[in-house]
Amino acid sequence: MGGLTLGLVVAVLLVYLPVRHGVMFAGTAFGLCLLTGVLAGEILTVPPAGTVRTASLSPRRIPNYLSRTHNPLLATLLFTLIGLLAITTAIASSRMSPRGVRLVCGDSVSTDSGWIGLPASVATVATVIVGSGACLLVLRKVVSRPALTDGPDGYGLDQAQRMTSASAVTYAWGCMMSASLFTSALHTSTSLPGSFPLSLFNSGLDDSCPTWWMEPLQVATFTLAVAAGIALVYLLARLANLAKSHQGATA
Repeated sequence: MGGLTLGLVVAVLLVYLPVRHGVMFAGTAFGLCLLTGVLAGEILTVPPAGTVRTASLSPRRIPNYLSRTHNPLLATLLFTLIGLLAITTAIASSRMSPRGVRLVCGDSVSTDSGWIGLPASVATVATVIVGSGACLLVLRKVVSRPALTDGPDGYGLDQAQRMTSASAVTYAWGCMMSASLFTSALHTSTSLPGSFPLSLFNSGLDDSCPTWWMEPLQVATFTLAVAAGIALVYLLARLANLAKSHQGATA
């Protein structure tokens, strides 16, 4: 809960404070705070007291404790985010000026300083890389840590706890990806000129200029934002169910 609360506070501040690309970074910051809270909870898990038997008949591997059901969703979120940032960066690099992305049509010139360029994309990708590396380290700790339970049913309970911990880390990583994709796609959609209702950028171009191609791109990125938002809500719900079941098991 601490990571979720901190993430919401930081996201709201980024949206309302005069921060460049604040809306875009709000999702990434929210996901990173949530992920940090989950990882901290797993790192601070208290090991069993006394002598612990660590012998095992089979080696533990990270893939054995990951749910394959959500692999397609998580992979889609990752590659879609990378693809979106690559496209927006390519557009920015071909039209970038000191004030932002320039759109030229005859004597009409419009500049959008809020477009996602290379610096914003690099910052987002770097955050994803750091978060992913931290997840792998924590998953390694979850797999290799001593058993937290003892008794006749200790092995089965221990395996269930490891799978719960691994699922929590995976869902938190997915929340970071979906939140980043949600705000990046929404930011892209609202930065494009056109007649789409959510456009916040007044192009200033003459009506005869061929900007018709921008509206379909707005609709596509807005649809992508909606899909990412749905994925974020779903993964948050899964994470909340894990936390609730864990509290019930330890009560």
